[in-house]
Amino acid sequence: MFRFFLATIFSFVFLGVISGCSSTAEQEKTLSAGLVAHLNKFKTYPIASQLAGVEGTTQLRFTIDGDGNVVSYELVQSSGNVDLDAATLELIRRAQPLPKPPADLMKDGPITIIAPFIYSLDGNI
Repeated sequence: MFRFFLATIFSFVFLGVISGCSSTAEQEKTLSAGLVAHLNKFKTYPIASQLAGVEGTTQLRFTIDGDGNVVSYELVQSSGNVDLDAATLELIRRAQPLPKPPADLMKDGPITIIAPFIYSLDGNI
């Protein structure tokens, strides 16, 4: 069957620390896991793209505030297919608000995240 995969690796651009975690790697992993779980609820793989055998990867940069609201977003890497690109942009619109980040992380302002979204027919990432 056709599948859509959201890569579980996020690039984080932020200042600050998440309390309750012993290392930066753990902090990023904790935040990433929550975001991935949330975003996965809203993922779709356009039927027309599936039927045409279209695969691709997009990268989306988005900024969230302390309440989990997406304050800005943009596609920073196109898949080369308009339908896959549109599905990625629609995903971030439907997924709002995102899980609220820990207050300690937000003391230096909003968080900017770059997330890859992989559309694969065979499920390989």
